[in-house]
Amino acid sequence: MSSVTRPPRLTLHADTAADLMTDNPISVPQDATVRDTLSMMLDRDVTAAPVINDAGRPVGVVTVTDILVHEREVGLPVGVSERVAVTGRLKDGYEIELADHTTVGEIMTAGVFSTTKDRSAAEVVADLLRYKIHHLFVIEQEVIVGVISLSDVLRRLKP
Repeated sequence: MSSVTRPPRLTLHADTAADLMTDNPISVPQDATVRDTLSMMLDRDVTAAPVINDAGRPVGVVTVTDILVHEREVGLPVGVSERVAVTGRLKDGYEIELADHTTVGEIMTAGVFSTTKDRSAAEVVADLLRYKIHHLFVIEQEVIVGVISLSDVLRRLKP
């Protein structure tokens, strides 16, 4: 009989949400345009951001998926304005720009799944699985201080 060598078992090297989280996630005002938000998310390489109201309190979450769904429904390329040449009405070289002025407050997912820094890492992973979410925000005194993404969890898995 030949013995099969198995790869080492992975273990989550984190005790609490604080061990998993990325500090100071970017947030987006609810009146920011989808176009500006997408640009910011691409520049900062994030796939989700909490949406905050005028008082700085979280009211929802916007994801790249939300933006893609919006783009599909509207039919106007998000992040890139559609330029239309109008023949006979405008002088040569002039165009009309059809811009999408939708705000993230209009397309966000209302509500924020959150946890506290002292919650156990096992409970955080269980919450991500139970709620079928990719991001869990860490809140202290009604302010978002961190975010835990699936990537954050995977980074802490080690043999």
